[in-house]
Amino acid sequence: MHAPHSPASLNWHGLGRRRFLRLISALGTASATGPLLTACSDTDAPPARLLVLSASQGVTMAALAAAVVPTQKGFPTVGEAQVVQRLDEELWLSDTSIQDDMRAALDVAEWLPLLYGHFSRFSRLERTAQQALLQRWMESGVETIRAIGTNLKLVSHFMYFGHPSSWAAIGYDGPFQKRPPILSEQRKAYALRVQQGAGK
Repeated sequence: MHAPHSPASLNWHGLGRRRFLRLISALGTASATGPLLTACSDTDAPPARLLVLSASQGVTMAALAAAVVPTQKGFPTVGEAQVVQRLDEELWLSDTSIQDDMRAALDVAEWLPLLYGHFSRFSRLERTAQQALLQRWMESGVETIRAIGTNLKLVSHFMYFGHPSSWAAIGYDGPFQKRPPILSEQRKAYALRVQQGAGK
């Protein structure tokens, strides 16, 4: 296989969103047939049952979140904060166009390291390499790449810090009323389908 091109060497002018996604998908398919680095990062395993995200997208999301949330003592892990499961639930309650965009962003993020000189998928990189790549994406001159990096980081933070397991670490004592949340019928339906092991 030829060495990956650097982003600067590609002709990005006029590269639309769909063409960009097709390009990365093609790179991912081609690379999947060859040997890639297999040293896993210390990411929490994603939930076994997801209704919107695929298992591989769950792995990518867990890796992305683990690269941007705090790791100091007292903070929960990505798994403990249920970041992937909570994102999947929110997507299940969302419009299909939002679901499609999130799945596409995760698929692109998983294979985008190939364009930055890494012969590896994102979820297989070391944590420091993941963090450096995310920073480059957020500073990219290519709007689609910048949007992927920025939005996935924001989503990770939103899901992580919205979970009660992170509140004590950031000094938040919870809602004033101190009452357990009342689940909507839609959220009850999601929980039931996950328990039953239903597919998407």
